[in-house]
Amino acid sequence: MIRFDETEIRNSAKETLESLEHWSRRIINEKFVEKYGADYFDYKFEDGNSLIKTEILRIVSSRMEENPKRFPRKIDAILMEDIAYFLCKDSFYNEFFKVILENDFSGQEEVRNRLTIVKDIRNKLYHGNPISYREAEQAICYSHDFIDCYKAYYEKIGKEREYNVPFFVRVEDSLGRCGYRDETKTEKLSLPYERITFRPGDEYKIWVEVDGSFPENFYEITWWIHDKKVATGKEFVFKPTVDMVASMQFVHCNLKTKRQWHKYRTYDDGFSVYIGEILPPIEDSY
Repeated sequence: MIRFDETEIRNSAKETLESLEHWSRRIINEKFVEKYGADYFDYKFEDGNSLIKTEILRIVSSRMEENPKRFPRKIDAILMEDIAYFLCKDSFYNEFFKVILENDFSGQEEVRNRLTIVKDIRNKLYHGNPISYREAEQAICYSHDFIDCYKAYYEKIGKEREYNVPFFVRVEDSLGRCGYRDETKTEKLSLPYERITFRPGDEYKIWVEVDGSFPENFYEITWWIHDKKVATGKEFVFKPTVDMVASMQFVHCNLKTKRQWHKYRTYDDGFSVYIGEILPPIEDSY
């Protein structure tokens, strides 16, 4: 009889649900910006009614005030129950999401039912309640059904780009800061600047997420400090050493495909992060 580790099951389900939330926020944001502009959360019709219902606006505002690092934009502050509102409201569904989701879903009612199931499982996970193996399976499978629809959509429109290359869509660090790619602007990905200090023995991590319409073996991610490659892959771990004391540390992250040509001549996407100032070890003595 196969035994499954409960912690691994919960972590896997949680990671997949978070990925679903990210992909959903991205496609919702792009569709609404395209139709209503960058300030669509504040959009009002001629009769004075808001595009988005008041309760969503109130919740989003509250979350941003409580945790501005985690939610730098309004769209970042919507969670699964809010995503269900955006995807399933009749007018939104018919205008924006029907053509994307009905490749794999039978219709609006199935979309709503699946989102209700994953929302309930997500709430159990985030409140420390147990979930069954069946629920974990549902969370993972149903989430991938949505993500696969999104990826198919991006793969389709990607062929229409001047440069059809993968790019970074999200960056997060161990300090709780998040950065998201804004398709309405030309700026590259970044994290909010703060004065940060580290000492030898500390540890700092950065994670990135890439446009999922390309297979991961199609590109390489590299991390550089002072023109020296220090890591590869989607996670970077920084551990300051004594010889770094009194320095300001930066890391640059590059994405490069296996094609012969690249969007920026030698790479296809990249961004830099200010890590911080390195202070002496606390325990130093004369």
